[in-house]
Amino acid sequence: MSRPAPRAGALRRCEPATTLIRCVPFLFFLLNSLLTSCAGGLGTVPNDTTHVEKAVQVSRDTSTGWVFYHGPAVTQEAEPEGFPEVGEISLHANTNRLGDTRYFLTVDQRYRGHWRGAIHAADDEGHEFLAYSLRQGVECEFNCEFQDAIVIELEGRYLTEHKHKGITLYLLGPNGYVSTPFILTPAYIQGFLLKIGRQSS
Repeated sequence: MSRPAPRAGALRRCEPATTLIRCVPFLFFLLNSLLTSCAGGLGTVPNDTTHVEKAVQVSRDTSTGWVFYHGPAVTQEAEPEGFPEVGEISLHANTNRLGDTRYFLTVDQRYRGHWRGAIHAADDEGHEFLAYSLRQGVECEFNCEFQDAIVIELEGRYLTEHKHKGITLYLLGPNGYVSTPFILTPAYIQGFLLKIGRQSS
């Protein structure tokens, strides 16, 4: 599979001096999202906007004024060999007391062979995004099976621009590694953004 060509200036990185400041609250949010997203994903229909909106969980931290949104986890279609490389994906967001919102996509990936170390993601239009490795697991017997939890930060404007056509993404790693594609449907994006809009109004 050929690697999508990133557009110049599309990649956003955490600079070393600001990584800790930006990513500590981000990690607390994501750990919380891992604990809450699975239950919301049971039976979710990713092509039904209303169903997705109702499945989005909202939690608030009254001490800080932060609001957290946890989209339902949806399962990607199994690949022909019955071993889907990307299992579940889900959207999350947090809004601070000033009304600033950050959006994240969590990806549960599993594969066999050697650890791939995904460090970026790209869409089929060539935009490239920074990816964080949140959790890594491995089980080895005759061969090794890796299970990684990856987090991709997306811009709110980017989601809005793609809410009618959806998003197809790939994980990118060292040595030219490209994952199988995974898809955020238009209905899923619309339902998630509708939930945030109603809570904010």
